[in-house]
Amino acid sequence: MLNASMKRNLRMEMELKAIYSQINPHFIFNSLNSALLLVSKNRMDEAYTHISKFSKLLRSYIKSSRNKFITAEEEIINLQNYIELQQIRFKDRFSYEIDTAHLTNRSVKIPSLLLQPFVENAIEHGLLNNIEKGHLLVKFNMTDDTTLVCIIDDNGIGREESKKISGQNVSKEESYGNLLVKDLVNIFNKYESVHVEISYIDKLPPLTGTAVSITIKYPE
Repeated sequence: MLNASMKRNLRMEMELKAIYSQINPHFIFNSLNSALLLVSKNRMDEAYTHISKFSKLLRSYIKSSRNKFITAEEEIINLQNYIELQQIRFKDRFSYEIDTAHLTNRSVKIPSLLLQPFVENAIEHGLLNNIEKGHLLVKFNMTDDTTLVCIIDDNGIGREESKKISGQNVSKEESYGNLLVKDLVNIFNKYESVHVEISYIDKLPPLTGTAVSITIKYPE
């Protein structure tokens, strides 16, 4: 007979698998569409690079979805590959930087597949509507031994303008992605000893864009 702890872990595993099973196909669909677009435009060298990066990233995503946590180091590599895939897809319409100067512990654990949806939103709903070339900053900061803060900052058009331009269908898609992230955060906060908090900062003129702060607090 399963004890309470085993039942709790089993329930968490089932709920996480349900979330991951929805996140991964969305990523795969977008990536394959990008490869097909490059092929249709006869940009074969770019298509080859894209598919090569995609295969590496897909392997790491499958590995991540089998584990509740990955290290910050692994997540940084995943984000680099994902962002560079998007740069190929959108012909370098934005630059990016991953700042780890204040990440004192690269082996610190992060909930799997937590950060990528925020990066995707920043690129597709913020930066790509920019007239000028955009910039994405992903910053990791260990404020103390028990707190990791990740900030995903873009200089795009901001959430309100994005909703106006994108229309109802894309707004629903964005909301769907946000719901998956909320479910993921709720699962970790409910079953694990870590606590995850998400906050949004809508920049005020003359600045543009959005900053998302993801705070992960670990037990002492």
